[in-house]
Amino acid sequence: MSSSGFASKCTILASVVGEPPLTGGVSGTAPIAITTLMVTPIVPIPEVRVQSRNASTPVLEAPFEYLQTYAAGTHPIEKGQTLLVNDVAYPITNVEVWPVANDVRVRLILQRIDD
Repeated sequence: MSSSGFASKCTILASVVGEPPLTGGVSGTAPIAITTLMVTPIVPIPEVRVQSRNASTPVLEAPFEYLQTYAAGTHPIEKGQTLLVNDVAYPITNVEVWPVANDVRVRLILQRIDD
């Protein structure tokens, strides 16, 4: 898929905030790293599962679910930052840069934390 074809799949407006700086040992407001980031729809990652060491032992449900989204181009996004979409915060657990032909795509692995 060409870069313009892939970019047309990035239909969700998001922003990325970093870790809040510590001032006198107190965490402040998180600085916005990227205010306008177009990403693909956020979807679950079915292949990421908690595995038990013993197949006969049941695995407890984790209080979060892994999700993924992609963005076209390079961006200063780092693990530990937070992706904000429609006032929902998704912690970024991993950032993967994928060079594709004459293009770059960024895969963001996110967590949806259940309340």
